[in-house]
Amino acid sequence: MPSFHSLSQLLLQPREDQLLVSWSRERAFSWADFRQDVARVASALSTFPAAQAATRCALFTESAYWFAVALLAALQAQKSVMLLPNAQPQTLAEIPEQDLLLTDLPALRANAAVLDVCTLNAGAGASSYRFQALDV
Repeated sequence: MPSFHSLSQLLLQPREDQLLVSWSRERAFSWADFRQDVARVASALSTFPAAQAATRCALFTESAYWFAVALLAALQAQKSVMLLPNAQPQTLAEIPEQDLLLTDLPALRANAAVLDVCTLNAGAGASSYRFQALDV
């Protein structure tokens, strides 16, 4: 029977750095990439002036990987998270001005209160990955 871990403990669990977490047409993401990306976004949420002022983050991504990164980073930065059902203009207009939008969508980057979770990632990716189910 698989063991389960709370979200607060997920990043603390020992795993091999080469463990494959996610992949897309463009690249693959290892466990080391995932931990590093979460740390980068969490750091940005704690250091960027607009992000520091926000107590809540609205979250909408197309990529499941960037969704997981943004969600865990926001929680790690002690932000309340609102999950948006879509990125339609009417939905985005409902986000209060003091809140921050976390996204991976280029079209939304023009907003002043947007943190693009993808542009914080500068990793080149590892050359080999191990496949293994994650117990969460």
